[in-house]
Amino acid sequence: MNDSYLICKKIYTSYIYTVASKEYLLKHGTPHHPHQLTQHDCLTYSNLKHPDKWQFIDQQQQTFTVNVREKMRCNNANMHLSMVQAGHGICRLPGFYLDELLKHNRVETLFMQLPMQQVDVFALYPSRKHLSAKVRRFIDLVSNRLQSN
Repeated sequence: MNDSYLICKKIYTSYIYTVASKEYLLKHGTPHHPHQLTQHDCLTYSNLKHPDKWQFIDQQQQTFTVNVREKMRCNNANMHLSMVQAGHGICRLPGFYLDELLKHNRVETLFMQLPMQQVDVFALYPSRKHLSAKVRRFIDLVSNRLQSN
C-alpha cells in the first residue's frame, strides 16, 4: 500500500476452516487429507483469483495446493454455509463465519491434523488526518465484534 493514499489497518486475524456437514460425510466419506478433495464436491469462493485451488500447510510448514472439484462457485459466505448445512459439499471459510456452527457442532472440521492457515481482516480508509467520527466508530465496531467472537 506504499503507493496508495489509503490507510490500511489490520483489525483481526482468523483461522481458515475446511468444513462439511455430518450428512455429507456419511454419504460421501470423510477425506483424511486435502489431496482427497479431488473426489469430493467443493463449494468455492468466486472472488479469489483461483477459486478451485485451495492452499494448505503440511506438517513441515510447507504450503501445497489442491485443485479441488467444484460443485458450486459463489461469493457469498451465507450461501456457502446454507449449502454445507444442506449436505451439498465441503467449503473453506474463516472462523468468524463459522463460530456459531462450530460452537453447536453443526459442521465437522476437516484436516485438523494440519497447521491452520490464517486470514487477516483489514480496514481501508482514506486518511487519518480527517477521519470522520462515523468511520472511526464503524472500524471500532467491526473490530470489537470480530474480537468478541
